[in-house]
Amino acid sequence: MLMVEFAARLFDEKLQRLPTSIEELVPEFLPAVPLDPFSGNSLIYRQTDSGYDFDLDTLIRPTKSSGVVGFGGMN
Repeated sequence: MLMVEFAARLFDEKLQRLPTSIEELVPEFLPAVPLDPFSGNSLIYRQTDSGYDFDLDTLIRPTKSSGVVGFGGMN
């Protein structure tokens, strides 16, 4: 997931938009679509209204309306 995160950020920096699919990152930003270590299938990438489903900022993003910083949404 970290490789995809970095590749998506490089893609965004170059093209001024997020990729619509993980395949858009191949081959310029990733050599191939990474495999999900749990299923063995291609890693799933999807955007949400706030950006990525999971990204580097997820661990520091506020998760409650109190503004308390959580760890991966586990407050």
